[in-house]
Amino acid sequence: MRFISPPSRTRRLVKRTSIALLLLALSGAAYEQVRSLEDRNRFPQIGRSIDIGGRSLNIYCSGEGNPTVVLLSGGGLPGYSWILVQPEVGRVTRACWYDRAGEGWSDPASDTQSSFSTANDLNKLLHAAHITPPYVLAGHSAGGFEARAFYRLYPNEVAGMVLVEASHEDYGARIHVGNAWCPGCPRRPALFLARVLGAIGLFRLFASQPGPPPEGMNPQDWATIVSLQRQHQAILAGFPQDARANEEQMRAAGHLGTVPLVVLTGAKTFAVSDPHAAQEFAEAQRTWIELQAGLARLSTRGRHVVVERSGHMIPYEAPEAVVAAVLDIVADVHRNGPAKADTTDDVFVRRLRCVGRADRGHLEVRRTCASALAISGWLGSSRRDLRKAASALAGSPTARHVRPNPFNAIVEGGPASSARSK
Repeated sequence: MRFISPPSRTRRLVKRTSIALLLLALSGAAYEQVRSLEDRNRFPQIGRSIDIGGRSLNIYCSGEGNPTVVLLSGGGLPGYSWILVQPEVGRVTRACWYDRAGEGWSDPASDTQSSFSTANDLNKLLHAAHITPPYVLAGHSAGGFEARAFYRLYPNEVAGMVLVEASHEDYGARIHVGNAWCPGCPRRPALFLARVLGAIGLFRLFASQPGPPPEGMNPQDWATIVSLQRQHQAILAGFPQDARANEEQMRAAGHLGTVPLVVLTGAKTFAVSDPHAAQEFAEAQRTWIELQAGLARLSTRGRHVVVERSGHMIPYEAPEAVVAAVLDIVADVHRNGPAKADTTDDVFVRRLRCVGRADRGHLEVRRTCASALAISGWLGSSRRDLRKAASALAGSPTARHVRPNPFNAIVEGGPASSARSK
């Protein structure tokens, strides 16, 4: 008879631990679902849902007049974060904010997005809601990328722009303190971890207390913003499709022509007690202000304003500065009319080479991209749409299958220029 030894203590411990972790995960998932339902009942939708083709985005407008001001929130923030700005702008002209896919009261996208895909969503939303151009775009933080992407895709629809502590494509390369982008940090594991932790309620459970509402904001509005910001889908929506690719796309987006532009930058930085850390933050802030000044030079009619009493959250800490900048642009449009788009040297289209994903590789179009394929490639469209666009524009003789390439788009003269088409 064969002797079967009893399970070891280690095996029993592993089994019990696994069961405990599974039960904990199930409990956390149930907790997240219950709290999400409670939040939906406690904070009913502000705005209206508009279908943009299989999913809906939320938009809220107030005021009347032209041009329409469109307020673009920072990454992971709901459109309602403009609560201190929109009413004041709405006294003069129509002002709208919206929730990007997965944020606020909007449906999630099928995948994480880039600044160009969210800009495309916004264009669909505005036209579906019968909000006609021209628009004055005001983008805070990551919303600044979105505003610039929108101009690149739809230059004739943009009358002016305000960038509020806007993201900059060289931030990670120039600034190495705080939460600067980390080239060595893998995106997919981080995104997977965010999905898991959010799904089982750990983000909500361990989120730090938000503190008192900003000056001038009532507690109920602040509670609404905090609740929307802690939603699982909103946390996922805050992850860019690919940080490196998103930055390369913004570098390729180029100038803003003669669009009236105001760039607002907060002067305050983090208060730290350690002298060495304080020096690092001060140096980083000087570099940040330099980068922001560079954004103002993207337009021949750009100017840079440093807001002394605010840090990054200017829409909360100094909303009057945003209102003043926006209304200044609106007044400029009233006096001079919308700026004419400058497409005489469109780097984004003329110097672009596209790589669209095929079923098991990449479809390379061996010619300068026509605009439709350029837009499709940058938006990260479905494989079917990319193949259709490539076939229509290039035809089978000009396309071929190549080995998989990690880049979705290749800009002539950029870091991936070795893969450019010939």
